[in-house]
Amino acid sequence: MFSLIGKETDDGWKVIEPVGWKLDTTGKPVAAGAPGSGGNFSAGYRVQKDGRKAFLKAIDLSRAMLAKDVIAALKVIVDTASFEKSLCAMCGEKRMDRVVLALSSGDFITGVNLQDRVPYIIFELADGDVRRRVRLVDSKLRLQWVFRAIQNSAVGLRQLHKANVAHQDFKPSNVLQFEAQKAFKVGDVGRAVLEGVAVAHDSLRIAGDPAYAPPELLYGHLDPDWRTRRYGCDLFMFGSLIVFFFMGQGLTPLLIRKIEAAYLPRARGGTWAGTYMEVLPIVRRAFADVLEELAALVPNDRAIGRLRSMQLGNG
Repeated sequence: MFSLIGKETDDGWKVIEPVGWKLDTTGKPVAAGAPGSGGNFSAGYRVQKDGRKAFLKAIDLSRAMLAKDVIAALKVIVDTASFEKSLCAMCGEKRMDRVVLALSSGDFITGVNLQDRVPYIIFELADGDVRRRVRLVDSKLRLQWVFRAIQNSAVGLRQLHKANVAHQDFKPSNVLQFEAQKAFKVGDVGRAVLEGVAVAHDSLRIAGDPAYAPPELLYGHLDPDWRTRRYGCDLFMFGSLIVFFFMGQGLTPLLIRKIEAAYLPRARGGTWAGTYMEVLPIVRRAFADVLEELAALVPNDRAIGRLRSMQLGNG
């Protein structure tokens, strides 16, 4: 992707610096699309307007030029970007205050070729994601901070689900903190789906990060009911967020470590060739073991009562 630094949108947002990647000595992007930069087919920038800063997600159409079927690859990227824009607009219209909202969107034209068009979305700028920021919280305030993050992100998922939207990629790096608003919000709906609307990634067995995927998807089991499959994925990932806060990592890798290779799917280094329903008792035992370990780390009722008395807020 051509660097957008110095360019300005039609409504006055100026691109000031890259986020999650850098420029080499020739001024070309290095490691665009790396974690934190905006996604596999996008790059992130910090933008500014009238002293206010925001985050710009730029879609990289040029990557489609490397595909065997360029037209098909372009269609997937463009359709996905358009869907994300429409989804962000809907979230704004419904005033989802625990979902990161878009401030603007449009396209940059950097040349005469088709791939020189750069669709973008500008989002409110967070102070950081909980995966990184949890390490910076004072130990005396950490429990309060964690419970607020859990409660706020639960509200964000509920707001999405009430609008028939499944996030599908809910994980610590997609829960963002906004200190000035005293809030945490669910971010990055780039892999989200809307019930009844066809989009390319809706056909994927695992649309989000496989490291956080629920076990049934790892084993290739797809529930025929859309809501059970999609909302169930979100709820598992929400539970994984809680596990992350108290155990230092997500639920999926902890489950995998407790299951013998003979019962693991091949995608996770195992040799299991049966059905998910046949291996389900093994998975449930592993799940119960993790929950037992988690229970020993989660504060008792008295500690939780003290937190409630501190009035963490209702979202």
